[in-house]
Amino acid sequence: MVRHPSLIVVHLADPHFEPFVHIFTDLAFVARARGEYEKALAFTRRGAQHPGDELDRLCLATLPFDLVSTGDINTAIRAADEGVRVVEAAGVPHSMVLS
Repeated sequence: MVRHPSLIVVHLADPHFEPFVHIFTDLAFVARARGEYEKALAFTRRGAQHPGDELDRLCLATLPFDLVSTGDINTAIRAADEGVRVVEAAGVPHSMVLS
């Protein structure tokens, strides 16, 4: 587990640093483990909007989970429906399992 995720977050603000897109779901996992559900949702949203997520949509597929974790069930349902549509269009079944 990452002991100091804030060190990674500092680099995310650097325009010359291009992270592997799944770093956002990793950081969301750490935030969830610490009970920081809003922070987890913010990481997942940022990852879902990142151009690198267009390859397999893992961050997008994780979004409904984090929305439910924050209590936003209606938005989670809409995000799940949209996520399934987008993941199907990507043609990569890996993320589909998460939706």
